[in-house]
Amino acid sequence: MNNNYGKLLEYSAKEQIEDPYKGYKTVRRGSATPGNASTYQFEAPEETMLLSMKHSRFIFDLELESNIIPDNDIYARMIKRLEMSVNDVRVTFAGDDRETAFLAQYSTMLNFTKEAQESEMFLQGRFDSTAHDFEELMNETIRYSGKNVVDHRQSFAHVDWIQDYSKHINIGNNENIPFSKKMFKWRMRAPIPHGIAKQLKVIPIDTKVVIDLRIGEKELFLIEHEAHMAARIRMSDFGKINYPWVDPKLEIVRVEDVEHLTFEECDCNDWKKCISIEQIAGTADESVVTGVAERLKAWTKEAGFVAHQVTLETVRCEEYYDEQNNLDNNYIVVFYENPMDRISNFMKNFELEANLIKSPRKIQSPLIVKKGICKIPFLNSRLFVSSFPTGMRMYEQRLSHGRLPHMAIFTGQSMTRYNAEDAKTCPVKTALYESGFEIEEFTILVNDVPIMGTPWNTAEQFYENYLRQIGRMDNFANSGSLDYFEFIENNFIVPMHFDEHDNLVGQLSVKIKFKTPLVEAWKPIYMVVSTMDLEIDTPKRSARVLESTVRSGVKRAREVDTRPLDEDIPKRKDD
Repeated sequence: MNNNYGKLLEYSAKEQIEDPYKGYKTVRRGSATPGNASTYQFEAPEETMLLSMKHSRFIFDLELESNIIPDNDIYARMIKRLEMSVNDVRVTFAGDDRETAFLAQYSTMLNFTKEAQESEMFLQGRFDSTAHDFEELMNETIRYSGKNVVDHRQSFAHVDWIQDYSKHINIGNNENIPFSKKMFKWRMRAPIPHGIAKQLKVIPIDTKVVIDLRIGEKELFLIEHEAHMAARIRMSDFGKINYPWVDPKLEIVRVEDVEHLTFEECDCNDWKKCISIEQIAGTADESVVTGVAERLKAWTKEAGFVAHQVTLETVRCEEYYDEQNNLDNNYIVVFYENPMDRISNFMKNFELEANLIKSPRKIQSPLIVKKGICKIPFLNSRLFVSSFPTGMRMYEQRLSHGRLPHMAIFTGQSMTRYNAEDAKTCPVKTALYESGFEIEEFTILVNDVPIMGTPWNTAEQFYENYLRQIGRMDNFANSGSLDYFEFIENNFIVPMHFDEHDNLVGQLSVKIKFKTPLVEAWKPIYMVVSTMDLEIDTPKRSARVLESTVRSGVKRAREVDTRPLDEDIPKRKDD
């Protein structure tokens, strides 16, 4: 397996750790709910060592035929729901596929350096930093590998040829040819997309941590980039599949078209390839002429010749190379139909890689409240989606009310893009000036008063804010920033940090003025990142989640929904 996931330089740390697992003990935990291919439950080990959620990972194996590739955000998009509980108390975030996809995208864009964004399979579980639709990706060249998207993603996989006993190539006369299909096998390591797993502080000994994970529909995170998969057969069998009858599940390619206007020009009887034939002039007895072979016999006789056009076709094939990349003439590769709806059993060995540490550094120790009780601050990210109806130019969207959050991230999409339900439409692609949704003015307000230098009226002002929020305003040309045009066309977001406005309390909102009245509805998409505390009482083996309240200005226990994963938990509605 290829485990070169690259290195992630995090914006918060501003330093690169050569060995992020040094001093840690790794414990693999399989799912506690076998028998259900889409639901997993993991319980972190309660040992005599402290648990680091920051360094813990999900590990899974992915096996796909050659005509299927994983989405760039496969790990984010495949999560239908994720729940984490500490001492049987559910800890806030209940992510779905769209929420985790945007969280992964924002984590990428807010990284400090371009090198981190472009790292191959870095710890966000992505192949590259692109955010494009499938049609665009097929013509895209990954800058740092020089490969197209399909070859680039498949280059991270181990290749194996596996005999498929459920399929065969039909050559007529009740004869079949077996084949081996080309399989790409990835081993993926990805972080746990939860605020508790994104902070450095460790979980105390004797604390029960349970993670419930539900996988979504495969169409959301797997892409069928062509209709046929690579299949290996023996060279001695190749002649049998090409003439006179071809299995319709094999891919056929056209060689050339030839016209035969006179009997002297016709050499159809000498061809040994798959062909189709159509009449150009003359007449023929269609009741007798039923198929290609019959038409050849009827139309090519000297006495009853019919002018015709012949299309020469053949089975698509490629040379076969072994594992050492040596040409092997004993086999040849053909291409066999493999639709997405027949793909199954592609995810293997889903595990939790729990990382334990004996002696944490000071920055990793939980904050002591009193004897036996500690708290762990964490950032809780929640995605909200609203809707701007048609017919107007000016809209206002409230983001939060009360104490300002640590951060808010705003973007938007057309209704058409937002409602797309397949992996070929990138769910996180956003354009600042998409046709019909050109933004003329954008203002951030607290209690109806503009802040942060807004309103912004140009793309340069949006980009300048982006650079400032990721700490790169000191050098516009620095490679740490996203390319300007990439930001405008594919990765438009408005990040807003509010730690310096900690004294402000009230309604946080944005006001958007479009260039023309909206003809199609527009979906404001925004993530609110608030600061919360997980308080753990070790002697009582209990826990609670605390958040700031505006009225008292102190931390207060919030009501925590502790229902299990199997119960329906309603989505949070927009304010």
